[in-house]
Amino acid sequence: MQNEKIIIKGEDKTKNILEWSKNGDKIEITFTNKKTYSYNIDNVQIIRSTLTCDDAAKRFNYLKRIAETVGLRNDDGVNILSTHYEKINFISNECILSALLTGKLPYTKKICGTPIQVLAQWQKPTLHYCLTLP
Repeated sequence: MQNEKIIIKGEDKTKNILEWSKNGDKIEITFTNKKTYSYNIDNVQIIRSTLTCDDAAKRFNYLKRIAETVGLRNDDGVNILSTHYEKINFISNECILSALLTGKLPYTKKICGTPIQVLAQWQKPTLHYCLTLP
């Protein structure tokens, strides 16, 4: 299971990264080739997985067990829903499924009575990285 994804200039570079740290308005990233580069914070997204939270992971495993029990089967007898659940190893904390698993909506601010999701400037929402399937 991945704890976080690191997106640099729109590309998922997680597999090539050993470690990272925030240094003011820069993100220092050390790659698997042992080279460290400094990136402007606007060019990097750090997306955390909800599955690192024990309660959320337990709830997700509960949904997986339900899928195993009552899931739809194809003509070959394969449980379609359960098969898909087993492939999920990352759920972004920005994803609505995260809100279901944690019982917390994303941080919102009311503007003219309408709730608006507020993210740090360097946490741009991307649906593409919401769930990860191998």
